[in-house]
Amino acid sequence: MRRRPGLGEYIERRLGRGATTQLRNLLVRPLGAASFSQFWRYWNPVYGYFLSYYAYRPLRLVFPRPVAVLLTFVGCGLSAAGSCCTTSSAGPWPDTPVSPR
Repeated sequence: MRRRPGLGEYIERRLGRGATTQLRNLLVRPLGAASFSQFWRYWNPVYGYFLSYYAYRPLRLVFPRPVAVLLTFVGCGLSAAGSCCTTSSAGPWPDTPVSPR
């Protein structure tokens, strides 16, 4: 079994070496992608790293590929929905004062 690359190594492999190259590849590659799947591979390598190594691969050990992909996709959607729909008494932004109710 291959070892899991560190986040920095993964990003360098996805985006290339050097800050200028990485920034260009982070912004240009997704928008110039030929397909949606190619777009998604380039769009957010940090999020992709965590989804791949902490969601999909553990699920893949238990479920067949299509089920693991579906569960990863559902988990991704639920985590995104939960993070944007939760509010606290401080409001959606920590430094934003909330008017009294």
